[in-house]
Amino acid sequence: MLTKMMQRFVIALLLIAALSIVFVGLAIASGDALDLLSEQQAAAEEEKTPEDLAWEEVNCLDLPALEAFLQAFPDGEHAEDAQLAKTLQETMAAIRADQLEPKYVVPFAALGDYWQYWKSQAQAEGFTAGILGYFAQPTEIDGQPAISSGISFLFSIATPYSGSGPGAILFDAYGNAMCPTNDGSIVAFTTNGLDFGFLGEVVFKTSGDEPIFFGVIDEIGLVHLLGEGEVTFPDAPPVEVASGASAEAEPPPALDEPLPVTADSASREVEAIQPEPLTYTHYVATGHGFTLDLPTAGEIFSPSSPDWVGDEEEAFEWSAQTKGPMFMITGRRDRLGNIVDSAMFADFCEGLLSNWPEQSADYEVVTANERIEFSARRWNLIEITDYSAAADGAAIYYSILSTYAGDSFYTLTFYYLEPVDAEIREVIDAVLSSFSLIADPASASE
Repeated sequence: MLTKMMQRFVIALLLIAALSIVFVGLAIASGDALDLLSEQQAAAEEEKTPEDLAWEEVNCLDLPALEAFLQAFPDGEHAEDAQLAKTLQETMAAIRADQLEPKYVVPFAALGDYWQYWKSQAQAEGFTAGILGYFAQPTEIDGQPAISSGISFLFSIATPYSGSGPGAILFDAYGNAMCPTNDGSIVAFTTNGLDFGFLGEVVFKTSGDEPIFFGVIDEIGLVHLLGEGEVTFPDAPPVEVASGASAEAEPPPALDEPLPVTADSASREVEAIQPEPLTYTHYVATGHGFTLDLPTAGEIFSPSSPDWVGDEEEAFEWSAQTKGPMFMITGRRDRLGNIVDSAMFADFCEGLLSNWPEQSADYEVVTANERIEFSARRWNLIEITDYSAAADGAAIYYSILSTYAGDSFYTLTFYYLEPVDAEIREVIDAVLSSFSLIADPASASE
């Protein structure tokens, strides 16, 4: 996807551009608000101690830098983090020197082609080794159990990727925060008892909020350095991994040999040939006036979610939790303030399409403002194939569907990694067919 931004923000901006054709005066941040933010940032900078400033400059992959910091601030606020980073570096150095046997190794081959894709992307961008954490934790959305997951900086925010600048994170073409893949990098997982599927292949799990750390060693693989947890490979039982575990711990399945066929594995193979039908969860877009069904195998973020960064018009973001072509669905409601008629809706759709004015090497307009009908409601369809962030010939596809009722435009955007097929069409059809207004406005869409 686009660098450092989720594509839903791009679509949101395009929708705002479309709305500007219908009416004038979109809300923008006021100068007073910006001044207040600047004042708060300045105050935060003034509160930093000499230790804080020194810690911000430490590259936590640089052992001499860590040792110098600990010598200067042996009992400081950041001394514990510095000591942990130092221990990780010393452990990795001992493994490289054959002074310490790796307790557990995840082969790079087990992470699939995606790992190599991330590695090539990082190298193309000039990124070197880095440190990054992934987390998952239980939460609630609109009173229902849900899962919150994402990335976290570890130790100093200055160098999640060495040499990349403060707080830099590299995103791939699909909007995923890329794990640092270069030799010497460190990756951590904190899952609070939840399964975390890394690259859709290997599942990591920690029982609590203490991370499990792995180091990237090119000649070996993703090597366990510190912490406790479970690692599960496809078609294999979970393996307990702990810092005190024996070097004879059960290894992951050999990737160049077929897995043994048992009654259980044979039945799983049959089940894989005949996948279970998709199931859906009913979602109420509180404050946005509509409900719909979303695939159960996904995570729903909404304005009530922690760290929500969408604007007030955005109603939800659904992200897939299983490997498949559909990876994100977003929904929003844009209120005009006046009753919308068919001519205003047509202007809105034309304004949205105008963001792709002509065919180019960056994108292809597959469908331009086609009217389709689901459950007696008419939608406007725009389909785009986006090559702007493509890697190795890959592309991102999205379908933008808009309708209107009362004083509002409603837009659902579906993002997927392959051209429309039966599976993708099934998801789109199910979501659109389930769409319903909580209270029908005075003017129904045509």
